[in-house]
Amino acid sequence: PEDLILLTLTKEILLVRRKRDPERGMWCLPIGFAELAETIEEAAVRELKEETGVCGKVLRMLDADSVDSDFYGDLLVVTFEMEKIGGAEQAGDDAEEVAYFPVDQLPPLAFSSNDKAVAAQLRGPVGSPLSVTVRRSGEADLLAFHLNRARIVLPTVSATVEDGIAVLEVDGFNQDTADSIARHLRALERDGSRPLAGVVLDLRGNPGGLLSESIAVADLFLGEGQIISTRGRHRDSIQYYEADSEQVAAGVPLAILIDGKSASAAEIVAAALQDRGRAVVIGTVSYGKGTVQTVLRLPNDGEVTLTWSRLIAPSGYALHQLGVLPAVCTSGRGGRGEAAPVLENAVGGGVRILDGLQAWRAVAVDDKTGRRDLRRTCMPQRRPLDLERRAAVALIGNGGLFARVLALTAEPAIARRPHGGE
Repeated sequence: PEDLILLTLTKEILLVRRKRDPERGMWCLPIGFAELAETIEEAAVRELKEETGVCGKVLRMLDADSVDSDFYGDLLVVTFEMEKIGGAEQAGDDAEEVAYFPVDQLPPLAFSSNDKAVAAQLRGPVGSPLSVTVRRSGEADLLAFHLNRARIVLPTVSATVEDGIAVLEVDGFNQDTADSIARHLRALERDGSRPLAGVVLDLRGNPGGLLSESIAVADLFLGEGQIISTRGRHRDSIQYYEADSEQVAAGVPLAILIDGKSASAAEIVAAALQDRGRAVVIGTVSYGKGTVQTVLRLPNDGEVTLTWSRLIAPSGYALHQLGVLPAVCTSGRGGRGEAAPVLENAVGGGVRILDGLQAWRAVAVDDKTGRRDLRRTCMPQRRPLDLERRAAVALIGNGGLFARVLALTAEPAIARRPHGGE
């Protein structure tokens, strides 16, 4: 699909109000799908005309974003900036109304890709000037701010302590994530009245980020051995990433929380620390995004995203379209339930855990049916609930129980396994 931004000289954006469910009555950028044998630029021009009556031309591509749609599945949404060259604004196709809105007075937008596309209007070269007009709630006057653009690294880690256990919520993986985790843990170890009893890495809802940071995060908790490998058709795509000897929280019990929206870099960390016997993973099967991609620039200023290689867990399974299987599955459980039954079920089903992980690590990359069936054994769900955190804290608090579950999940031969093919 394409999102289309038509911006006037007075900084107003053309929006359409949807007339069909499930977004009926909501505003959004003009949006549509490319048809067979049609370029995305041609589709952008056609959809703008059909939705709004405006004849336009493509100025530049602003963004390309992967979106998970309940109806269509995985979509790549490309956003273009358009210029009006003719026509008259009138509702058509799936729109019941068209109107211009000031950039600083936009209504709630129907699609998440729209928000990102509009935010792209604020981006620009580092150091370049930018003027922003803000209307504050309850105040009639507009406020004008004159700024210089700068590179901002958003915080991705927050830390709390529960019963002597450090709980680190990791929202994504940017260039500061590994350093931020290390700083938090060292500060807690230094400032606490007693040594840390354990660490919980909460990766639920974490969509991933930088490959290098996921490797650096896993490396914080491993003293040696393999973290992840990548394998593709080209010989240069075959890479192995190893841990060094420096660790934080060495020997401290570690639990990782994942859910159906934990993807990519988050899955690398969970798979590496589970396979290496360093952490117990709790939650549901993760998203299953296990490819390395590179972006190629085209002569027309467009971009092509090329899938370069697969991510391979230390025990040898490919993460893509499979994900990570937790040792303690919480799929289908209420968020206010007791943690004890969840842990008792995991330990009581020790053979089931071993069999499940053995099948998980053995399924072939091209066995789509087998991979799909395995994912259903602990259905991926979004789990922004408290049960997983309480289960992790309770598990770490019971040293014997933690050791038993950890022993069920580790791949014993990983550290000694020679490098080789799939």
